[in-house]
Amino acid sequence: MPVRSTSAGSTPTHGPQDIGDVQEAFTQGTRRNLHNDLLVAADSITNTMSSLVKELHSVMDRDNLKAASEFL
Repeated sequence: MPVRSTSAGSTPTHGPQDIGDVQEAFTQGTRRNLHNDLLVAADSITNTMSSLVKELHSVMDRDNLKAASEFL
């Protein structure tokens, strides 16, 4: 037979304002996380583009040297 505890307190009640505060806190956290995620994504795109430009310049320099040596 299960034993019931009589020492457990009652569940606190929450008014409409309390629920709104909790929802707002979660919304702010979501916005902050989205903002941070977007910053990380933008940084990643910037780094990738920088690497691609460096690689393109390297290939162009190599092709220019090859063309110059063939010209001579």
